[in-house]
Amino acid sequence: MTDSNSLKLGELEVVFDGEKLAIFRNDPNQSIAELQRAEILALFDYISRYTHSDLNRRSFFRVPVIEYEQLTVRLAINLKLLEGHAIDLSLNGIMIQLEDHVDVPIDTPVLLQLAMGQKQVKIEAILRRQKGNELSFQFAPSTISAKGEPPEIVLQMFNELQRVWLSSRFRSRPL
Repeated sequence: MTDSNSLKLGELEVVFDGEKLAIFRNDPNQSIAELQRAEILALFDYISRYTHSDLNRRSFFRVPVIEYEQLTVRLAINLKLLEGHAIDLSLNGIMIQLEDHVDVPIDTPVLLQLAMGQKQVKIEAILRRQKGNELSFQFAPSTISAKGEPPEIVLQMFNELQRVWLSSRFRSRPL
């Protein structure tokens, strides 16, 4: 079935007919997911927000936290303890939303406590961006391994959030 309107990705084939995008695994007669034009545009919009550009300097994929209680965040800034909701997590940092607006200078070091179920980790981070009560933190270089990865527990949280997000994207799709 491979032609100019399809893309082969390992055992997957992605086909776009101008109106819908279908994803197949081995059998071109049985799609595992189909996206209509509006869903494709929403997907492109989503991906474009998370790609490297002058406006968005983060080059790591961010996994959205689709339920606030899934990943809780506590942080210590200037001897003040705050709680926030995780918006997304990458292997390089995290974006959170605080209940109340707090002015924090860019490049302020903080200690974050991330909790997901029984998993918890304290990790040093640096504030890189603030827009209203949304704050973006980069994990401190001292917390990143020689391979460029955060601590193992953060990798586990990232993988679990990614699994939940991907399954939510295809939950309503026909098999």
